[in-house]
Amino acid sequence: MSFCGDTAAAPRFDYVACPQCVCGAPLPDETTVCKEFAWGTVRFSRCVICGSLVQAPRVTTASVAAWYDSAHYQAARSRDEGPYLDYLAEEGARQQEARGRVARDLAGLLPARGRVLEIGCATGSLLIERYRGTEYSEHLRSLLAADA
Repeated sequence: MSFCGDTAAAPRFDYVACPQCVCGAPLPDETTVCKEFAWGTVRFSRCVICGSLVQAPRVTTASVAAWYDSAHYQAARSRDEGPYLDYLAEEGARQQEARGRVARDLAGLLPARGRVLEIGCATGSLLIERYRGTEYSEHLRSLLAADA
């Protein structure tokens, strides 16, 4: 498998093999996208059958849990700092970050009319930006209005 260089001084993520896509096809050895974090590199491979991007190798559940609880993720050096002090008030910043992520990370990888499944999407900022300008069915608009 081709790997990106880990920028973390001592990577703390643990990984498990992910030999196949959710569609059942074996994943190629090449890494398509790499994301660098303080705790290590997260790699994605594109399935040659269905086109999905799959985290491979996967970061273990225990590593993700430890990262979410860490000061690196929470930025909790003091009571006055951190991404979740006022979650709803920070939505504008998340939308701005999502615009950048769509332009930088997704625009060249996804077909214009492709679908995205984002797991753990929080308020959906990334999906909102991905589908900005998309026409929704009347049924979906009524469901969204009912949630507001």
